[in-house]
Amino acid sequence: MKITKSTIVILLITSSIPLYAQEILKELPVLVGIEIRALVNVNEEGVFKYSYAIQNDSSSSGNIFQFEIDLRFSGTQLPDTTGLIEGDSFENRAFRRIYPTLKGRIVPVGFSGVPDRWNTIITKSLKLNFGGYPLIKPGGILGPFTVKSYGVPSIRRITVRPQFDVDEYFPSINDTLPIFNFKEMDTLKKSTYYFLESLGPWLPDSTLSLESFTDTLETFRFRSCEELGWANDTTVCGQLENQLSEVKTALQNQDSVQAANVLAEFIELVKAEIETSLTSEGYALLFFNSEYLAERLRGED
Repeated sequence: MKITKSTIVILLITSSIPLYAQEILKELPVLVGIEIRALVNVNEEGVFKYSYAIQNDSSSSGNIFQFEIDLRFSGTQLPDTTGLIEGDSFENRAFRRIYPTLKGRIVPVGFSGVPDRWNTIITKSLKLNFGGYPLIKPGGILGPFTVKSYGVPSIRRITVRPQFDVDEYFPSINDTLPIFNFKEMDTLKKSTYYFLESLGPWLPDSTLSLESFTDTLETFRFRSCEELGWANDTTVCGQLENQLSEVKTALQNQDSVQAANVLAEFIELVKAEIETSLTSEGYALLFFNSEYLAERLRGED
């Protein structure tokens, strides 16, 4: 058996319950190897469209019921929603109700479309939630889930939840001999969540210095190359690293022309490597953030 965080949590709890109750926990819905593919493009008005497809691994024992994208925001500007919230759909009415309580704490998004019988809401925990039916069974894939935002791509935490029928695993609250208390039930349920990272919108702090944003871009490059598998050519990764180092050196020397020239070379290399050594995620993360930096550089000329 592969030992996972979920397995450890379950083992800790089951060690203190009767053997007959432990049999129940062997049937908990476990998600493994979940993958999310993200595509990002931008229109002439500067609105980004994020499109997701989510796949459940064939070795999972649970069906995907929901997934959430973290949209927390702590910048200084007031996010703009113009052109994002259109029409009178259920999702947009829900957004209008909740957004005034979240303004300044969440990156606003608009809803472009989800698969039939799925819906989208913004939660009070500052996440974009997709949920519905049909469930995504082991080996299945579903999409596209699309949203609009003025936010450029960033690395965002994704939470994936399996269908979890409490009544199926836990006795009624009227049972005189309950196996688990409420805290244990909640812990077990949360132990079945699956966490990963993908792209989602963010709003860079406009007061951040160009040097500091270059450091942020280098972090995105490093994580794409070393952690997330979004860049798979070590030579290209090394070239991108060297170019960002040159950009930062030029900025430190107050040579904005040199910084802009090297950054243009960085952008061209990223464009040349899309779907070659860069996945759609690696390309979007590096391209759109380097374009943002280039635009700020032009603004300071």
